[in-house]
Amino acid sequence: MKFLTSLCLLALTVSLTNHANTDSAEQLYAVNQDYAKCLDVVLGNFKSDAQAQEAMSKFFGVITANTEQLIEIELQANDELMLAFLKMLQDCKVLLGYMVAKMSEPDKAFEAKKVQLKEAYSFDWKLVHQELWRTNGCNAIYGSL
Repeated sequence: MKFLTSLCLLALTVSLTNHANTDSAEQLYAVNQDYAKCLDVVLGNFKSDAQAQEAMSKFFGVITANTEQLIEIELQANDELMLAFLKMLQDCKVLLGYMVAKMSEPDKAFEAKKVQLKEAYSFDWKLVHQELWRTNGCNAIYGSL
């Protein structure tokens, strides 16, 4: 089952990045990637855990809303892969859940940068998170939510 889930998420991501029919879908995907990067490094950038949890909630909320819009765009365009997954999962909310899980992961370039910074900062996760938060403009992004 885990393999099937991974395969579905990969195929959905490929569908959205390679076959998006409008600039709107591509923009939503790019914005979700920015949000995912910030979401990944929320911890260590707020004074309290409650504030960090509130930030995470906001990021997940906008990723979810954007992903709902992406699904709608793809369904309106009669994207065959999206329709097949929707039929297989038998519920748009289940599809949304899988897609939000995938959209909440930062891209490979971000992960590589994170690994590089971990080594540079002697594996001090808080410094790594603060640097990535700063370099990805997360203060401005979070402020706009």
